[in-house]
Amino acid sequence: MLMLKIRAAFARATARLLAPIQLLDGNLTPLDRLLGRELTISQVNAIAQACHAGQRRFGAYYHWKFRQIAQVATMRTLDRNQAITLVCNNDHSAYEPLDDAMSDPRGLLIAIPHHGHYLQGIIAMCERLQMERDVFVFYESPEAHESNAIFDVIHDRVFGSVASKVSILHNNRAGLVRALKELRKGSVVFILPDVFKDVEDTYRVPFCGMQRDFMLGSAVIARRSNARILPVVAQPMQDLFGFANQFGSQIESGQTDGSPEGDLHADYRATLGMFRALEPLMKDSLFYWQYSYSHQPMDRASGANPVNVSSAILLQDPYINFSQATPIQI
Repeated sequence: MLMLKIRAAFARATARLLAPIQLLDGNLTPLDRLLGRELTISQVNAIAQACHAGQRRFGAYYHWKFRQIAQVATMRTLDRNQAITLVCNNDHSAYEPLDDAMSDPRGLLIAIPHHGHYLQGIIAMCERLQMERDVFVFYESPEAHESNAIFDVIHDRVFGSVASKVSILHNNRAGLVRALKELRKGSVVFILPDVFKDVEDTYRVPFCGMQRDFMLGSAVIARRSNARILPVVAQPMQDLFGFANQFGSQIESGQTDGSPEGDLHADYRATLGMFRALEPLMKDSLFYWQYSYSHQPMDRASGANPVNVSSAILLQDPYINFSQATPIQI
């Protein structure tokens, strides 16, 4: 434990000392290697565009990566009280949208992408929400996604007590069945909607100026459990661990006639609405997104379902697209 604390202190000091790195105007291969990812030219261009969109230089991406290292290293060393104190002292969120969502007794599916301080954002909301309802965090198991082992570690440290109402659900058949059951009971489930296992299972969705491949899983879960989707982004602040959970509008499941085609169309529209809600929260800070390096024009023959491009274009057409915010009165 002492060695972990020393490493965490070193990581925090490094992140602070490297603040001037934000002035870098391009990538440095030695830094890429140090951070564990040698970037291709297209990835460098994607990150540069993400930084420029937020009126930042390329070095902002590097500094953010060192902040992430400091974050994970520090969280690994803390017990429950220390972790909660760290998160709460650095939480600058306005929680009125979350409180409003909780006024509805139906289940709530909170969609939070791998952006910014999403780990602290989830912890802060879990701590707040477990006072009212059972809470579950749904993600790939460490066996399927090795880097997710940190989630299990954090859960054991922060929410592993018998009194805790926060539980883990891994993305497998048992976890999915439990997530649906709990949402139908009115529980809260967190999901990270910006990942997929197989591109052939994705659908193409317009997002921040590009066509991205995303799964419809969040929408499917919400529709099958009569839950709402609440999009959230944990936006970093200037201080090392500072963050603010920012909320998009709640997404209701789309109407369907119960046919496979009707379900697919409803799930696509809900997914489109979810990422439309996330876009304004992320577009000026995409370099904080774990997948900013891949945010670039996509090959339509990459294996994603080809129907999705035309679906996205059609749903963007003002002649056939309409707002569902207000009902049609007859």
